[in-house]
Amino acid sequence: MHQFGTLLKFQLRYKLGFRGIKEALGASRYGKITAAGGVLLVLFVAACILIPYTFLLNILYDSFAAAGSRTGYLDTLFLVCNVITFITSAFSTYSILFSGRDREILTPLPIKKQYIFLTNYITLYASAFASALGFLLPGLLIYEMKTGFSLMTVVKALIGSIAFPALPLAAAFLLMSAVLAAASGFRHKELLATIFGVVLVGGCVFLNGNQEFLIRFVETGAGSVSKAGRIFVNAFFLREALLYRGGRAWLFVFLCIAAAAVLICLTALYGGAVYDRILQRMSASVAARRGRGQNYKEKAPAAAFFRKEIKTILRSPVYSLNCLINIVLAPLAAILLTRKDTAAEVLAELGQYAENSKFLLVMLGLTAGLGLTALNMVPSTSISREGKCFWILQIIPVDLKTQIKGRLAASVLFYALSGGVFIILFGILIKMNFLYMIYGFFIILAGSVPFACSGILIDLSHPKLIWDREAEAVKQNFNGMAGMLISIVFVLIYLIPFFLYLGGILSETASLAGIPVLILLMILLNVSLLNKKIKAMEG
Repeated sequence: MHQFGTLLKFQLRYKLGFRGIKEALGASRYGKITAAGGVLLVLFVAACILIPYTFLLNILYDSFAAAGSRTGYLDTLFLVCNVITFITSAFSTYSILFSGRDREILTPLPIKKQYIFLTNYITLYASAFASALGFLLPGLLIYEMKTGFSLMTVVKALIGSIAFPALPLAAAFLLMSAVLAAASGFRHKELLATIFGVVLVGGCVFLNGNQEFLIRFVETGAGSVSKAGRIFVNAFFLREALLYRGGRAWLFVFLCIAAAAVLICLTALYGGAVYDRILQRMSASVAARRGRGQNYKEKAPAAAFFRKEIKTILRSPVYSLNCLINIVLAPLAAILLTRKDTAAEVLAELGQYAENSKFLLVMLGLTAGLGLTALNMVPSTSISREGKCFWILQIIPVDLKTQIKGRLAASVLFYALSGGVFIILFGILIKMNFLYMIYGFFIILAGSVPFACSGILIDLSHPKLIWDREAEAVKQNFNGMAGMLISIVFVLIYLIPFFLYLGGILSETASLAGIPVLILLMILLNVSLLNKKIKAMEG
């Protein structure tokens, strides 16, 4: 048991990132500043998700209360939490169980294979519980505030929350283990997990912009959700425990715990039987791919780094979701901004009139497109993603400037995919003049060059090279946040001519001509600073 306890402690620290945080803080010259920036980044992301989510739940409860159905609110809350926990658990199942280095590090050691899987599974359950609690807690708090605080209800909710993740986690583990067992030789199997994250983000954005949908749902779909809720035993038992009082309520609490215990045991037995086999198949497929070798173009090293950067981003769901989330948001933002005269309302707030609305709509789309583009973290984490292999880049027979050119080209491509998709779709939906659309696309394309240069410069200056999991290279890297903030500052600089137009100082033509001039100046400045940094590192 001492061996099991030591291994569990290692897994919790290693797989959940606690060890990496401590090492990064100790190795960084600006450890406390990095820690503060990381905490602020986490809080900011959590607030962006949970605050609108809480408002939606409040609207949902009021709608159900008006319909006289508290049960419908709890059924909907638990169904949503089951779906979200399932998606995040599928994500965690891959990153914690199947993307680590257990096969190389732990299995050769004199440790029981059952211990390796069980400690991994406990770590996975802790991650699923944190996800479930994050989405259950706001809904249960709203329920308590609306119905009156009760200590016993809080206790039952906490006990039920601990048992709640067992069902969605079992389903997620069963799905991912089957997919990875069947597709162990599939080169881009990591993108399967990315799809789950895209669905989650798209659903949240859709619901945040469609409160009418919630009202229609309460009127027509609540009954179906209640029927479906009986299939999810964790949701059904927890709901009954919260609705009733006395011994009957505690009976349902016991049933909730018992159902979770059965699911945990079955999942553990199944996982113990298939876990090592899946790892063997994945290791064999990786070895086979490496054995085939690759052909390199000797005369195009920059192109090789361009391809390498793209493959690095796309092969990992962690990198794809965190670095390229703005590509997912671009079409959603274009649709929401043009929905039900939203753009016209923004122009009305600016106090502008109909005769110059076409130009103002172009500027609105350009502002939103540049703002979305600035959210990309590809260049500002490019060097950090190399991690402990960074030394290889310093000794290979390719100069640093050539390597950076390839990385910059890949970054600009990802920027163009986000801003370009937005401005084209926005232009089509508002029937923008084709020339304006072309102008906006090239402004976004050129404007992204300083974003990429400044991001690479930040990461070259203070790369985060100490990490054990891919998530640490982007999620716990303050360079990503710094790159986004500087890019937003650049957007404000680009739009100075437009602000002067709003102040009545410049004409439309002068504004359209002034923006490219400022972008050109920022390109020259950032390229100069980046070249200076490269020369200093090469010297």
